[in-house]
Amino acid sequence: MDINAKNELISVIKNNQSWALLIEGNVALNFENTVNLIATIPSGELGVMASENGNIYPEFAKNIDKCSKGQKRVFLCITGLDEISKDDQDKFCGMLKNKGINGYKFPENTQILIPVKNLENVSKKISDLCIIYKVK
Repeated sequence: MDINAKNELISVIKNNQSWALLIEGNVALNFENTVNLIATIPSGELGVMASENGNIYPEFAKNIDKCSKGQKRVFLCITGLDEISKDDQDKFCGMLKNKGINGYKFPENTQILIPVKNLENVSKKISDLCIIYKVK
């Protein structure tokens, strides 16, 4: 990605903080305060679980909380989404729609980024919940 394309992408990210951003193209997102979530994560590991000692949060949610301290922007980067089946992608719909999981809201300064190589491999349910940006 050339410098102009990178600057344009950064501008799109800054100007659309409250939306999940679906980014098509050959792009590596290496921002400070990025929490990576691999799309192949089992559905059971995405949610909050109740236990006798209180709620148990998934590791990525704990990392988001850690990174959000000090009001810095946190990027939740869901990688490999276009490499799993469209049916399996649906497990992320609630997260994108509610900006959280199982009643747990991500901190306000969290932005969801989804880099994909091929937008055609992304379900309509997911793409309808995102702003779509194609890297030039």
